[in-house]
Amino acid sequence: MIFRKKYYLNTTAGVDCIPITHEVHYAIRDSTCPSGMATVLVPEAGAGVVLIEPLPDVLKALQSLWEEWRRQAVREATTRDAKQQQVAVWPRVLGSLIGSSVHLPFHEGRLLTNPYTDVIVIDGDPVPRR
Repeated sequence: MIFRKKYYLNTTAGVDCIPITHEVHYAIRDSTCPSGMATVLVPEAGAGVVLIEPLPDVLKALQSLWEEWRRQAVREATTRDAKQQQVAVWPRVLGSLIGSSVHLPFHEGRLLTNPYTDVIVIDGDPVPRR
């Protein structure tokens, strides 16, 4: 059985670390499936998804690392996408390094991940999006 649920996030022009663990729990609950795998997919090219402890210093270090990578990359480097729109190169490279999806096992409606970790969407695209 496949159950699909969409969620929308609002991002800023900076580096965003957005926790979505609650949304994953809601999707598992709404699926009414007792056990299985939940896949979180971030379709935006300039973003990715990770499992990490949401400690303030850890998130700050993650944002700082992303910003440092961005500074070292050619900030003005752009290219054209399939729609011939101009897009920034560096967030797409960084998003590919992080990965666009995670697969999370669950049993009896509960995630089988470390209870101290959260599912975090990281977006570094300089264009705010929904």
